[in-house]
Amino acid sequence: MKKWADLVEVNKDDILKTLEKAYIDACGAEGDGFQECVDITKDGEVSSYTIGDNSTSMDVLEGETLEIARVDWFNPWSNEEEKSTRILEGLTPEEAKAFQAFLGEEEACMDALNKWNSEIVDRVRAEYIDDYGATMANDWAVDAFNQCVDMVSNMVDIDEDE
Repeated sequence: MKKWADLVEVNKDDILKTLEKAYIDACGAEGDGFQECVDITKDGEVSSYTIGDNSTSMDVLEGETLEIARVDWFNPWSNEEEKSTRILEGLTPEEAKAFQAFLGEEEACMDALNKWNSEIVDRVRAEYIDDYGATMANDWAVDAFNQCVDMVSNMVDIDEDE
């Protein structure tokens, strides 16, 4: 009989890579009530997919796969202080100078950027989300993997006859 713990450890690199992808996919995704989920099958195949908050795949329910982790879809633009700095960092020097002249004494924000130049907003938002996801994904993946290792260390063997 195989143990989930052994299967998780043998597939660590693939799991970490898939966890990072799931985090990046969740970062900036639009919509409430959805998550990116990562599973591993009894054969060691690791996958990620989108699932609803209160849903569980039938394979997990039947014991054919093990759910490793989930990450809620989220908007990383939640920190107001960071937004102002990040908006300016996302602009070319010429754009930043022109935008600051447009702002006058006001604080940089996405609404002001949109009023000044609506075409730049999408670029700045996408670059920030890509950067945020890439920067944070590895730490999240390692934490999620370690939590999974803790969870499976107390699990029963995999029944391969099913």
